[in-house]
Formats: sequence, C-alpha cells, structure tokens
Amino acid sequence: MDGILLLNKEVGWSSFQTINKAKRLINASKVGHSGTLDPFASGLLVVTVNKATKVNQFIETQDKEYIATLKLGIKTSTLDLEGEVIDTKQVPPLNEQLIIETLNKFKGKIKQLPPMYSALKVNGQRLYDLARQGIEIERKEREVEIFDIQLISYKDDEIEFKVNCSKGTYIRTLGESISEELNTYGHLIKLIRTRVGNFKLEDAYKLEDLDNYKLLNIKEALVHFYTIKLNDNEIIKVKNGIKFKFNTNEKEVLIVDKNDVPIAIYEKENDHYRSKRGLF
Repeated sequence: MDGILLLNKEVGWSSFQTINKAKRLINASKVGHSGTLDPFASGLLVVTVNKATKVNQFIETQDKEYIATLKLGIKTSTLDLEGEVIDTKQVPPLNEQLIIETLNKFKGKIKQLPPMYSALKVNGQRLYDLARQGIEIERKEREVEIFDIQLISYKDDEIEFKVNCSKGTYIRTLGESISEELNTYGHLIKLIRTRVGNFKLEDAYKLEDLDNYKLLNIKEALVHFYTIKLNDNEIIKVKNGIKFKFNTNEKEVLIVDKNDVPIAIYEKENDHYRSKRGLF
C-alpha cells in the first residue's frame, strides 16, 4: 500500500496530529506530508504513504493556493487569531478599488521575514519554541513569489482574498504586510489551503471518511517532471545508480519503467544525468 492520500485538515488540529490519526486509520507503516498547516488553519494536506514518502521533497516545491481572511486594526503576537493582542490601530477609510490595488502590489517576487511563531529551524531550534519562551532572534529575509492574488470580499474591517504562491510563503506575514500597506494593523482569522500543485482540496478526505478511501498513484505527485521511459536493461542500470545521457536540457527528469512505474529522479550534472532519488 503505497501512494498519495489527500486529507482535509480541520481547524484545531496540528498537521502532525492529523497525519498520525490517518496513519492509524489506514493502518500504514509510514506516512509523511509536504507542507505544515498551522492549527488555526484548515484545508489540504498531501500525505505520502509508505514508499511514497520518498517523493515528499518533490511535492513541497509545488506552488500552493490559499483563501485567507484578514481582520484589520488588531496586531497579535502570532499574526493570527491564536495570539495575544499586542497593539491596535484605527482602520482608515477603504474601498474595493483601493484594496485591489494594494493586493496587486504584492504580485511577483517579494521578500519575507519568517515569523517567530513558525516551524522554521534556526540553529537546530524551531522558532515557535523560542517564541514561546519569549525569545526573539534575528532571522534572514527570504524571497518568495506571489503568482496571483485576488480580492474575494470586503466588509467592515475584514478582507477575504485568494493567493497563489510559491513554496515557503507565509500567508500570516503576507497579511501583516497588506495591513501595513493599508496603514493599519491586521491578523489572519481564517486560512484554508485549497491546492498544492495539481492536488485540490475538493478531492480530499476528512478523517471521518477514511473507512472508504483511495490512494493516488505516486506518479500523480510527479506530473510536473519531464518523464523518460526506459527498457528493462536500462532500468537495471538505473537501480545500480549508473549515469545516463538524455536528449533533453531539463534540470531534473523522472525515470519510469515500461509500465510507467516511477523508478528514480535523475538530475543534470554537466553533460550527464545522475540519480538524485531512487523511488523503487
């Protein structure tokens, strides 16, 4: 039993709690996931089961889509509704056009400072563990990309928007930046992840529905790779880690056998390709 399980995480559960509950329900020996959701958030968790855990790193690189609700005028310690209120600021007069223009300013590549309340490790320690001790350390900004951002609705002091973004984007930080651009404070009160790569929330199972589930094929997590099919003799060489020359300039390629079963990810090294990750 190897494959991809799409889960709809509910509010209040950590990602770790969710996948471990799923592990017990489907009687899997090993599970992993690609991309943590905060407890206050809900939505799509792409869970890899047994041998499929080998492809986690390749799912993580995919772009993601979220629907977020931002409450203006209040700043919290965690940038979401679970933190303590640390400051307030009047919300200036706003209108739909101004909000759309503000959201559009964040399209493209932007710099973000990871929040202290995040799972990012610095010198071997999770930032949220330090934050809970009242410790704040210096973090480095990193570049992320906002592919698209759209206003869904605006009422009173709440803005609901949809964002399509790259790996590593902190939506809580984005919400804070949007608030500052509107000359006020803000924090997220709702966050739903609706897509990871080609996987969609509408196809995900809730934990209570796992008495009747279906795993997706591992190859469905690798559809973004250029695929090369090899014969039996060549597959033996792949399993032995032999380098190959392929007629392509792709940085990475997926090797499959004659039955389209994923065997390995190969990466370009000078004029050859070498094995990056075996999948068999």
